[in-house]
Amino acid sequence: METIIQNLDRECAEYGYKISGIEKISEPLIRKSLGVLQEDGLYAFALYLYSRGTSEKKVTQKIEGIILNFLKKLRIISNEQNDLKKAIREEIARDLDKILLSKQVLERALIYALYHVKGGEEREESG
Repeated sequence: METIIQNLDRECAEYGYKISGIEKISEPLIRKSLGVLQEDGLYAFALYLYSRGTSEKKVTQKIEGIILNFLKKLRIISNEQNDLKKAIREEIARDLDKILLSKQVLERALIYALYHVKGGEEREESG
């Protein structure tokens, strides 16, 4: 069991790093996204990303893409899924284990992204 948890944590760190590498991502956007996820849940988080204004739209679309890839890699959603809101409604919300796992790994990835951005770490790669 410990190996699975360590591997999950490594995946969260990897995807958090990817999120932190999005051009023009900001600490406040990550912090607010994390707060919505923690306080209001997965679907509210997806709606929050979707509702951001035009100045943040490209950033939030990239966040959504990274999250979709993460959930696909963990086999929480199908590989054909390309819409986070739809994935949550149709695939995740029907299974309590998927809801809990998704929320937990996305929180962890966003926390890692937040600290990468907050730390101003030099990037080895972009995007």
